[in-house]
Amino acid sequence: EQRQQADARFRMIFESASIGIAIADIDGRLQLCNPAYFAIIGYPPQMMHELTGPMIIHPDDLQANMAQVERLRAGEITKFEIENRYRRMDGESIWVHKYVSLLPGESGKPPQILALITDINERKHAMEKSRKSQEHYELALAGADLGTWEWEIPSGKTVLNERWLQILGYEPGDITPDIA
Repeated sequence: EQRQQADARFRMIFESASIGIAIADIDGRLQLCNPAYFAIIGYPPQMMHELTGPMIIHPDDLQANMAQVERLRAGEITKFEIENRYRRMDGESIWVHKYVSLLPGESGKPPQILALITDINERKHAMEKSRKSQEHYELALAGADLGTWEWEIPSGKTVLNERWLQILGYEPGDITPDIA
């Protein structure tokens, strides 16, 4: 009875967790996944036994991911974290933060792989947008031949660009952020 209650409690936690949880065999074939996992990867639960990790990991991210899995299988590491993209059923890519570890096998069975994933797609896209915006800003400054400086009031730090120094007649290194 206690075992049944513990199993029911585990099932409730597993099914209601907002983080994606997947258990795969040692070869990466999915064995058990929660609803959040399917919502993130964009495949229906009915396809679970047809899917493997390598099938849904974006091809550009597969090598780095599989290198870590091989280290896990070889016993070099017991867990790893990685950010990679999954390819959803509709062809779209989604960024995830993934925590992977080995689950010991029960009663002489081989170990399994546990993957916990969270959707970081919006954060990744915001970071890329910010990077591109910074690139455009720097190109515009260079194209307009403008010098800039910024004063970060809380820290007292001053940030100068090279053109600002040239306009004032200084060489790079003449004024360090500590002095400026």
